[in-house]
Amino acid sequence: MALLHPDLQGGSFMGQTVPKDMWMGSHLLFIDILDTMGLLMKKLRGNKVTKRERRKIERTLADIASLIPITILMLLPCWTTEKVEYEMDMVESAVKSLRSLRALMPAKERHER
Repeated sequence: MALLHPDLQGGSFMGQTVPKDMWMGSHLLFIDILDTMGLLMKKLRGNKVTKRERRKIERTLADIASLIPITILMLLPCWTTEKVEYEMDMVESAVKSLRSLRALMPAKERHER
């Protein structure tokens, strides 16, 4: 019997087993986030980013933005009132951070598609 590469096997998170596709998707999103952080740092240092890099930044930020509401809806049943208030504050600060990052982009690049 051939063993699968560890990346192709499922994983466990907080004692729960995670299906292979969710595990791989999370892993790929994490890699994209790290890559995008490097590109954002490059841009903040004043270096130019290529059109391809700019599209990657936009795509990753869109992935993160679409993941936030889904995560909230998935975790909502297991939160207490205090946890909800704390987590909503965290979500609000994350959204504000994403908006401030977008505001740093020149207007011309912000509206290019």
